[in-house]
Amino acid sequence: MRKKLFLSTLIIALITLTFSMLAVNLVFHQQFSDYLTKTNEATLEQLPTRLSSLYQSKGSWDPTSLDEISHTLPIGTVVTLD
Repeated sequence: MRKKLFLSTLIIALITLTFSMLAVNLVFHQQFSDYLTKTNEATLEQLPTRLSSLYQSKGSWDPTSLDEISHTLPIGTVVTLD
């Protein structure tokens, strides 16, 4: 009887722990994904201002400065200057 009670308590504890870990993992990934999205959006919203300031200060498109700006952009971002 004691053994059955112990095993059933242990199983319930393990199931509860598993569901708790899954819930925390899901929430963490969702929140982190939202954070990355907001950060990327903020970076891209600032891009026109940064490019404009760069062009006004140099008078042309300086490859070195453009390269520095490109390193701050989200991975996979393609910017075409006409």
